[in-house]
Formats: sequence, C-alpha cells, structure tokens
Amino acid sequence: RSEATFCGVPIASWLRAKGLEPSDLWPASASSPRHAPDESRLAGSDASNELFLKDGYSLRTARLFPAFAAAVGGGILASPHFPQGTVAGGRGTGDAGGYSDVYDGSYAGGYSDGYVAFIAGCLSARGEEKEAARLLPPSATHAHLGLAEKGAEGGAQAAAADSAAVALQFAQWALPGSLPPTAAQLAAYRSDLRVSMAEAAGVVDVKAECEWRATLGARAALAALVEATAPGSHAPLKEVCVACSRAGTSVRTAATALLDARSESTPVVALSRLLAACAELLAGEAGVGVGARSGSAREPKWAAATAELAAGAEATFRAHAGSPHNSSATNSSGSAINSAGAVGLAQVSRALAQLRTLRAHAVAVGSRTELLRAARHFEAAAAAVAEGAVMAAQVSLHQAPLPPPGWCVTACAPARVDLSGGWSDTPPLCWEAQGGGAVLNVAVALGTSGGGPELPLSARARRLAETAVLLVPWEGLAANSSGPAGEGGGEGVLLTQMSQLEACSDPAAPFALLRAAILSCGVLKLGRGAPPLQAQLLALGGGVEVRCHSALPHGSGLGTSSILGACAIAAAAGAFGVSLDGRSLAHATLQLEQRLSSRGGWQDQPPPPPPP
Repeated sequence: RSEATFCGVPIASWLRAKGLEPSDLWPASASSPRHAPDESRLAGSDASNELFLKDGYSLRTARLFPAFAAAVGGGILASPHFPQGTVAGGRGTGDAGGYSDVYDGSYAGGYSDGYVAFIAGCLSARGEEKEAARLLPPSATHAHLGLAEKGAEGGAQAAAADSAAVALQFAQWALPGSLPPTAAQLAAYRSDLRVSMAEAAGVVDVKAECEWRATLGARAALAALVEATAPGSHAPLKEVCVACSRAGTSVRTAATALLDARSESTPVVALSRLLAACAELLAGEAGVGVGARSGSAREPKWAAATAELAAGAEATFRAHAGSPHNSSATNSSGSAINSAGAVGLAQVSRALAQLRTLRAHAVAVGSRTELLRAARHFEAAAAAVAEGAVMAAQVSLHQAPLPPPGWCVTACAPARVDLSGGWSDTPPLCWEAQGGGAVLNVAVALGTSGGGPELPLSARARRLAETAVLLVPWEGLAANSSGPAGEGGGEGVLLTQMSQLEACSDPAAPFALLRAAILSCGVLKLGRGAPPLQAQLLALGGGVEVRCHSALPHGSGLGTSSILGACAIAAAAGAFGVSLDGRSLAHATLQLEQRLSSRGGWQDQPPPPPPP
C-alpha cells in the first residue's frame, strides 16, 4: 500500500535514512523470479512509496527481521534450561527455516522441575551458589546451575549469539530518529539470516508460540522474584508474586521453593516480607485476593508454630541488640547474648519447618478452605516476626516522684488527622517499601478550655494502698455506654493475678486496653519465673486504679485507641513512680498493641518532634 510505514515513517524514507537498498529486503531468487523494484525510482519524495510497493512488494514480504535462537545470548535468560532450537523449519529440528521447540520442563540428570532449576541458574549467575544449592537435590550437577556447556554446541551457540547481537543492534538503529547503522552493522545485517512477516507466519506453530510466551513470562516473573528477594533488596514482592501465581502451579511451586530457600539465610528482620509473599502465593493458588482471605488465624497447630516463631524472633532481636527487657535488669555478657541468639534462631528454624509442613498438607489437600487457612496463617507468621521485633524493643524507665496513696496522675493527648500516606505504615504495605512507609499527620485538639487546648484523650491512674489493680470506667459515662477498646461504663474490674492482666488478648475481656497498658508500662516482671502480681505490687508500694476517657466516637479514625493506650501507659507508670521518655513510650505503645493482637501501623506511637 502506498501509505505503508515502518517505525512510523514511509518505508521508502526509512530505507534511505538507514542506508538500505530495496534489494536488501526483497532479494530476487530462483523461487521468486519477480525482479526487485527499480531503485532509480526511489530517488524522489515519499510519493515514490507507491511505485516502490507495487507488484506485490509489501511490508509483509520484506525480510526485515533478523532471526536467532531465542535461548542463546547474554542476560538472565542465558541458561542451558531455556528452550533451544533455531527459528526456521520444523519444530526443534535445527534445520534451516526451523522453529524453536517449547521447553518441556525436563532435563539431564532426572531432575524434573525445570522452573526450580531455572531459579537455581539465576542464583548461580548472581554468585549465590549456596542459595542455588538449597533448591537442587544432592545429585544435581553444576550443569544445572547454568554453567557453560562444553563440546560441539559451543560454536553453534556462538554463532547464534552473533545473530542475537545483530537483532539487538537492529532494534536500536531501526527506530526513527536514531543514528543510522555503521558500515559494520549494515554489513552484518545484510549477511545475517532475516525473515519476513509472511515467512514467519508460514512456519509458526501457534500453540507452541503461545506456550513459549507463557514459559517466557513465567521465567521473567521468577527472575524478577530472584532479584526482589536478593539480600538487601527492598523491591515490592506483591506484584511479582501475583505474576507467579497467574503462571500456574509449577511456577508457584518454584517460587515457594525460592522463598523457602531465602528464608533459611535471610536475617530475621527481613523474614516478614518473605512470609507475606508465601501467603500471596497460597492465596493465588486458592484463586482469591486479599479481602477473601481475611479472618481468624488461630487454628491450634498453626498457632503453636506462629507462637514459637514470635518467641524465637524476640529472643534473636534481644540478643542482637544486646539489651535486656527493661533497663532495670542487668546486662548480659556477650557470650550469654550469643547463646540466647542461637537459641532464638533455633526456635525460628523449627517454627519455619512446622509452617512448611502444615502448608504442604494444605497444598496436598488442595481445597480452597485449606489454602485460605494456610494463607491467613502465613500472614499471621509474618506479623509474629514483627511482634518479636516490637516486644524486644527496650523500654527505659526513669525515676520519678512516687505519689502517696490516693493521689492521681493524669495524662492527656490530642488526636491526629492523617494528611497523607495512611496505611503505608501498616503491614504488609510497610514491608513493600524501604523505610516502612511514610505518613504525614497533625495533632488535633477539640477546642480551648481554660486558656489552653482541650485535649480529647486522657487517662488517670490513682495510687492504691491495696495490692491489686482496679480498672474502672470514667466518671460521667452511663452504665450502658462504651468507649474505645471496651473501656466503657458499668462496674469496675479488680485484678489480683497476672493471668487476669494477660487476658488482654481476648477481644471479649473488659478493659482490655487498660490491662495491656499495665503490662506495657515496664514496671512489672513478665514471663516464666516472674513473681505473683500481688507480690510485685507489694514491692512497688501498692496497687493502682486506672481509667481512661475519649471525647471522640469509637472508630473515628483519629488514632484513638493507640493514643489512648499511650496515655494509659504514661499515667500508670507515673503512679508507680517512674516515667518514660518519648522513644520508650512509643515502644511501650507498640507492645501494647501487640498484646491486644491489633497489630496496627506505626504512625500514632512516635512522640511529636521538639518545638523549633
């Protein structure tokens, strides 16, 4: 057609710009006695396009495109496991004019999972031989790791690599506005095997082409997952996992094997994002998205594994930081820290093994219910690692005046309005970006009272002579009213045992937020071997009565629960004669949320910056 264009310009103009002749694209041959176009007629304007393309000479028959074996060449796809063959003739025959066979997922040595070995080849190319070895059976040879092949194939591969280079150069200089090819590039292009669209369409196996493209897409997704999970990488994993899930069961299995191998060597601090990625793959196998897999993750067998994971992560973080639970404890020696870290890592390893066993059972069953349960519990496992990090944070206590019995300590705080970045601080979104997300918010008061701002959130702690903890509603609330986290009206609750405080993780427990605040303020010894609650309160000079109040409606989205928890912690600590600096108060509030099992974001806890 007279208006035919290539790369956006008329074909005649494109040829002149690139220094090519029509005979380069339409060579005369015995099988095609038609003469090439009269090149002398191409010296004019773009109107010569019509003369140029008459008598059946069209873009469809122009041998424009360099042909090469897709499996050979540099880059991440250069692997002995990638589809081999040539572009012409029958499928996989290697004859002139053959077409590449589709990779069938099998290779030498009897090792049948081609996608897993492709990942191993990618890891080997990155110099991660140990990671690659984790994916392959003991019988696998270096050939499986993508090392150079020897023998007669070397010359053929080198020739194909040259053709691939010609194709790459063509893709660069063929674009409009690019520099014309050099003399060497032009000579290589003219001498190289080239095909037209008509020739390609005549030999293409549509089924094989679709399968090859699917294989290529799967390998691209797996190669991206290798890069995204590399040590030190903070690249998002969600979309890569979605791509792997869509590629089919074999690809999901290979991706899961990679994540398992990575989790064996990654620092515990980076483990959450890998576990969340496993949850994404499981949800993909079930065929659902994030919303459909929300729900409880408290199945006993899974819960035992996540609990051990949280404990191991906490022990590892404590040992790594070299700090005890509270600053009032004695620092451990270096050897003790190393020993505790080894114990913690062993716990993490056992927990991961349990999770994988349970996942294997869910995958073997294959039902949507089992896969969703596994996805939810892997998300819970990711949160358990974050819980370990939070609970290992040091809460520093500073001596303050001890109020006499009957005196009160009140802590008040503003609410907050989120201006930008909301939810980026919340798992799993915060694992998708370096730095854990970024949120911009401002403090908000409801008005003024007595010449100052009226702060809507407050807590009050009163010293008691009795060795008990009394949790009561705020004065003025009706008996049937309810405030944040169940801190509503009705009767108070008297607690005399540690187990009663630790019931804060039960959503049905009244005053759950205040129970968690007492545990998080740093004055009580926790865990196995801790003295009874009343004995500890006797040593502290008595008990405490705590209440809190919010002038904001429950669920307002203004950070009510987190900020109210911080107020309760500060007030309770003050009633016991200690205070927390801003950093420690932020850590203690994060620990409160872990004890409540709410596991929210991080934007409400940090203290405000100092005034300029």
